[in-house]
Amino acid sequence: SLGGCLLIAGGVLLLWVCWKMYRELSVPLASDLPMARKLSLDLANRWSQFKVKGGTGSGTAHAVTGRVGFKWQPINSLLVRGTWSQSFREPSISEFFAGQAASYNNVVDPCITTTGPSTPPAGTYNCPSTVPTSTYGQVRVTFGGNPNLQPERATSRQIGFVWSPRFLEGLDVNADYYKVEVISAVGTIPAQTIVNSCYLQNVTNYCGLINRRGPYISNILDLNLNTGSLKTNGWDVGVRYVFPTTPVGQFKLSYSANFVKDFVSCNVLTATTDACVNYAGTGSGSSSYTVPKQRMNAGLSWSYGPWSAQWNIELIGKMYEPCANSLAQYASPPYGWCSKYDPNASNLGVNELGTTVYHDVQASYTVSSWNTTFTVGINNLFQKDPPISMTAFINNYLWYYYRIPGRFFYARIAVHF
Repeated sequence: SLGGCLLIAGGVLLLWVCWKMYRELSVPLASDLPMARKLSLDLANRWSQFKVKGGTGSGTAHAVTGRVGFKWQPINSLLVRGTWSQSFREPSISEFFAGQAASYNNVVDPCITTTGPSTPPAGTYNCPSTVPTSTYGQVRVTFGGNPNLQPERATSRQIGFVWSPRFLEGLDVNADYYKVEVISAVGTIPAQTIVNSCYLQNVTNYCGLINRRGPYISNILDLNLNTGSLKTNGWDVGVRYVFPTTPVGQFKLSYSANFVKDFVSCNVLTATTDACVNYAGTGSGSSSYTVPKQRMNAGLSWSYGPWSAQWNIELIGKMYEPCANSLAQYASPPYGWCSKYDPNASNLGVNELGTTVYHDVQASYTVSSWNTTFTVGINNLFQKDPPISMTAFINNYLWYYYRIPGRFFYARIAVHF
């Protein structure tokens, strides 16, 4: 098969063209044999080419990627599956050419001193000759597109099973182990990481991204870039059970969970041996580097004639984040504004984002003659507040994982044509 896309625009971008050609092959290897009720092999190959004309990012990128997968059903109730695949992604138009804008983030300047403007704090590097004696808290950070980005490439591996035991009809259990490696990952680096790397770890590649006006940081340049590599592995687990029909209706139970073992980001700007950081279980104020080790969803549904109801539970596992405030350096309770003290981090505490559980309920009634369903529901039934974050920007919680505080009521009418 052959596919393509074309975009012509004015301004910075003049032309963006992509061509794709792919082939797929499914090979049945065995069926209806002992320990091989079904056995098949899936093969795929894809050729991609992207051409960008206009701006400093003009050029051509292409790649050949492949996929190999298998399905093995040794008995009727068990399916074993696995895949190995390659991926290729050209940066998006916005990642290439989004306009630059300013944000004001909470950043702690490691060069701040209390002993005088001519004495940098012990354990710091590259500080100005006149160091600040106080901080503004929020620092200007410039973000936006980068026309010099390179494509992302990835390799994925996955193996798992689906089990539907005959002795308990209606039960399905699945579990999959995954491992994904991305190189030339497109993203941004947290502003605090840029500052810490320059002034605490003596990584001079970061220092060129920091501007100072007098002793104070005036701007941090944090454009999209190929940040380096990303490696993650973990488990996806799911359970679904349909109860036998009862006189009071049909009940269904579902459960899905993701367990992250590692989420390792290796920074291309860092030349030191500690360039790789495992963010599993860590909050950082950035959606790219905030990764709970456990996330779970469970649900119980009921239906009886035109009536139905659902109860859903969402769980976000605990995370720990650096505590970005000057009071964090106290090594005894109450640890400043932080929940713990980190003896391995200079002048930093640790803030615990506790396990958070949300409950949602809804009920529906369907009028078949009108093809209409009436639904009412409540999200966050017990008004669970998000944990307070010390790295969040503007809000005091990480909005991309946690919900807006408060209980939310809604009503919906759906008409099917």
